[in-house]
Amino acid sequence: MDDPVDEWIMDQDEEGKKMWFNPKYGMSSYLSQNQNAKMIQKCVKAHQAAALGSPTLGEMIRAIKFQREAAERYAEFPDKLSSVVNYALLQHTHEFDLDLAKMLYQDAMIMSPENPVLLRAYGLFRMMSCEVPREQTVEKCNEMFRSAYIRDQEGEKFHICQDAFFHFSVVQMPQHRLALLNYALVNQCIENKYELADRLYRMALRFAPNDKLVNRNYADFQEQQLPGGMYFKEEIGPNGTVEQRSEVHEEKEEWGEWIIKMDKQVKDPRFKKFWFNKLTNKTRWIPPNWDEVWRNRVKRSVEIRQLGNFKEWYDQKLDLTFYQDVEFEKAQDAEKGIGLGLGVFVEGGEQEEKEEAGEVEFMIVNPFGDDDE
Repeated sequence: MDDPVDEWIMDQDEEGKKMWFNPKYGMSSYLSQNQNAKMIQKCVKAHQAAALGSPTLGEMIRAIKFQREAAERYAEFPDKLSSVVNYALLQHTHEFDLDLAKMLYQDAMIMSPENPVLLRAYGLFRMMSCEVPREQTVEKCNEMFRSAYIRDQEGEKFHICQDAFFHFSVVQMPQHRLALLNYALVNQCIENKYELADRLYRMALRFAPNDKLVNRNYADFQEQQLPGGMYFKEEIGPNGTVEQRSEVHEEKEEWGEWIIKMDKQVKDPRFKKFWFNKLTNKTRWIPPNWDEVWRNRVKRSVEIRQLGNFKEWYDQKLDLTFYQDVEFEKAQDAEKGIGLGLGVFVEGGEQEEKEEAGEVEFMIVNPFGDDDE
């Protein structure tokens, strides 16, 4: 018999309700192909918009009011600090007139150089516009952010500016490179949301891959995520796009679920290698906490039997057998309060064959080192 045709055929269920049926795969659905396609498109759009967020009705009304009144208030009160700052924010985040925005920010700094809202906004502008010399500019901007934090730790007033100008800018212009860049810097420098900032940078590069401002800011951000950098966090490594295009460089049974991957497309060799967790899909730049890895591995594994001072475990998630030195862990607990454990990792079945032949040999190996002991 010929294989069934791979197509959706309109049919009826037992109650006479309209449905579609695919005879090749035996699948059925009460939704048409167009309805299913719309649902998938809606999910994709929601995923893409998740990084930008959705403002509330009150935030939208307030943002539109700020934008409409900014130019009028500045024309009416050019010597008032709030008028100058709001008009500078409008040029910075919506009109993208960087020369005018810089002039307005500098005028406002003369009026009130210690204002926390102004310090944060002007610091973000200087970061975005890549003022030269770059290194000194970044240092001064970070000092401005620290000064603003000392004077206003909660940042309540700046959050109003953030919602009305920086956030609403990407809501109105989700494909504008500078709008995405500004919001990425807010999450990087103010909110400390580095994963979201990374995603916003990549969105900006998708629409403007050769933009100098976006590329320079993203390169500096990535550099500061390395060990010793300002934005370094042990649990955060390269983004998912980099991980997917990378190849396995090195893996060892004693590393458990962790492997080293290599990105051959990377521009900076410092970002070439990174650690990757096969179970959680997390990445990091430095080696994981091996004590914690070992404890979690023992916890999730099934104990098979005890052989003298050793316990035999089976790791179901990695499909691997390993041995735990119980006496050593007791000694470790007595000294440090944390049991590391030394063991030998063997493929399933190999150890049993040696036992049956009377050739059992235990090789004590540090599971997280390179040298046998």
